[in-house]
Amino acid sequence: MFFGGKICNDLFYENAIRTFLAYLLSLLNASVLFLTIKKDEFAKILKKILVYFNIIYLLTFVTLFLLVISSISNGERFSGYSTNPNQHGVLLVTIPFLAFYLFKNKIIKNWLFVLSIITSSFLAFLIESDAVYYSFIIILFFYFLLIFKKSKIEVKIFLIFFFTLIFYFLIFDSLMLYIDQTNNNGDQANVRYVLWFNGILAFLESPIIGFGPGSFSGFFEPFESVECHNTFIDLLTNTGLLGLVFYLFFLAKIFKSFYSKNVILPLLMLSSIIIYSLFHNILRHPTFWLLLFSLNYISQNTNLNKSVVKK
Repeated sequence: MFFGGKICNDLFYENAIRTFLAYLLSLLNASVLFLTIKKDEFAKILKKILVYFNIIYLLTFVTLFLLVISSISNGERFSGYSTNPNQHGVLLVTIPFLAFYLFKNKIIKNWLFVLSIITSSFLAFLIESDAVYYSFIIILFFYFLLIFKKSKIEVKIFLIFFFTLIFYFLIFDSLMLYIDQTNNNGDQANVRYVLWFNGILAFLESPIIGFGPGSFSGFFEPFESVECHNTFIDLLTNTGLLGLVFYLFFLAKIFKSFYSKNVILPLLMLSSIIIYSLFHNILRHPTFWLLLFSLNYISQNTNLNKSVVKK
């Protein structure tokens, strides 16, 4: 099926310009920051990310207190000052791991670590994001595999028994119920499948270089100016296989560095971002690039912690 007539119209629509500027500004901000940063300043930047996260969301909870109460009372998703509750998800799947990493390396104090976990948990409760929920479930299992790999046989038996009980009594029933509710909540899951499928159809029209910035999926057919709600498929429609291969290489490089050095928390942080990105297009978020470049920086500076502790 050929959609050539619609392709020309979609290449220059307003959303394409907005998407291009979002990509450009996000990449420029992250690039400039990490090209000018000094090694002994990096930990301070990570600490500031946590501080600003807590300040911004605590102020949001206070200034929108009535909306918070309304969301809890009526079972509605909390958007805050965003137009979409899912825009908070990129931070939610990374901040807990970042806080734990900085706390473990004595870069932040106890109160900031605890506050970050409480703020993240409360925000996750308010926005009710299925992508955030799935990310944490999968990461929990991934963490179990990492612990299991380097444990003694006695510990492995205990871990299998312990996590089996945890999964059966605390996770399995709630996960099955959550998936059922998600699938029946306005056919949310089915809509995602349709958007993914139509996004792939759009990609097949220009598989090598894509169509440039913009949204090329649709609820009924490709090229209806709708996002695919999947970072990898959206990237395929924007940049084709060339862009996706470069992006996967960048992710694989960071992942391999953490895995080979057994740096667990940043590895979980990266994995959580990747899982979350399967449900949303996060390439336009400046926060995503800031966190991704931070992980890349950490992967290249194994002695970062020593220099920080001395400070």
